[in-house]
Amino acid sequence: MEPVIAGLLHLPAQTAGIFLLGFLRRDYGAAGFYNLGERRVADRQQVVVSMNCDHAFCSLPGQFFYDDQGGRERRKALAIAGFIVPFAISVGAVVSWILRTFDIQFN
Repeated sequence: MEPVIAGLLHLPAQTAGIFLLGFLRRDYGAAGFYNLGERRVADRQQVVVSMNCDHAFCSLPGQFFYDDQGGRERRKALAIAGFIVPFAISVGAVVSWILRTFDIQFN
């Protein structure tokens, strides 16, 4: 994950573990990204990009275990994941590029 996280999204390598944690527990992911910002491991731009990607990834577990009728539809879930993962990474890369290019800062 490091080439995507560090290269494309311009995030610290430590965010890989937080993405995984956020996939399992949404609130832990958000707290992990906040903690990176507090410890100055990530700047505020990177925290915004991380939270943006994490929000999309957090919707995936529900797709794999539940549908509207309460059953399991793995094929549908895989199709959704096949769209959401590249889309979240693309949106994160665009947000990262915009924040860095226009030097948008958060107080």
